[in-house]
Amino acid sequence: MNEKISNPQQPLTPSATVLQRIRLDQPGGLTLGRARSVGALTLVPVFHDGPAADYIPYASVQGSGQFDISEVTGGGQVNTLVARNQSDQAVLLLEGEILEGMQQTRVLNITILVPAKTTLNIPVSCVEAGRWHHDGAAASRNEFHLSPRARSRKTATVNVSARSLGSYASNQSEVWASVDDELTAHHVAAPTRAQSDIGRARGQEIERDLAQLEPRPGQAGVVAVVGGKPLCFDLFDRPATLDIVWRGLVGSYALDAMTVPRRASAERDAAEALKWLSRLPGAVATEHPGVGIGTTVVLSSHGTGATSLVVGDAVVHLAAFATTETGGFARPSRRGRTAWV
Repeated sequence: MNEKISNPQQPLTPSATVLQRIRLDQPGGLTLGRARSVGALTLVPVFHDGPAADYIPYASVQGSGQFDISEVTGGGQVNTLVARNQSDQAVLLLEGEILEGMQQTRVLNITILVPAKTTLNIPVSCVEAGRWHHDGAAASRNEFHLSPRARSRKTATVNVSARSLGSYASNQSEVWASVDDELTAHHVAAPTRAQSDIGRARGQEIERDLAQLEPRPGQAGVVAVVGGKPLCFDLFDRPATLDIVWRGLVGSYALDAMTVPRRASAERDAAEALKWLSRLPGAVATEHPGVGIGTTVVLSSHGTGATSLVVGDAVVHLAAFATTETGGFARPSRRGRTAWV
């Protein structure tokens, strides 16, 4: 439930910390910058002065020999991988990051802070339905994140699982359906039905758009508006994290924008983003034990579904998605049987 802050001197709960952070133009809250448009995509910069946690992003540590992700023992499991952190710092894994290799390609279900010197099971979903055979012992991070439309559908089912089952499982049938929909929308023939094949097929177009989009100094978050409608909002506790993952995130936004009519207007789209963001603090928030360090906060309201990782008083990552009430992502597919994994 939403937390009311009766005494500002008392430490805030994780839910109250998130709800305070996402208020617009309030002390410790969000400030929006000037929007920019490329094709059907508009990006609205987001700034804040909140506290930050201590960690290294996975994108910075992969391949160092200090951190790896691999299959669990006994032949592997579709919905679980193992993260091994041998470094002296916590490592941040982001919801939506795609992990290639191993038995099949996966995507991270939630944002996770893996403690130093720790081995941890992590919840994932398959985004390559046509392969289950060995392709390298350890995961490699794909250069682009999962499509925001597919992320939103996955996150909706993970949030249901968190609140009803106490786990971060996805509806795997829904995830596969969302990947199939993205492959169809991009007219990409993928032999193993892998989401990552879309980025490879449209890499030149992504690079063209990325060349026109860079983060602003001090920017810690970004709202993506596609075809005039809010799509998603990624917010981090510090600008350096957004800088590191910018290419992977914004490249995935650009992919979604390639499949809709080109009718972006920076001024109009910024107004739509403002209206959507202004409703976020009214969401219902529930708290759940994080995988690793921190607390996972699940948010839901008419028009929004979101998850956030909170460590102390730092909102490390918030991922919010516009639902059909605001004209955002498509209604989840009804195809196939439910498969919670």
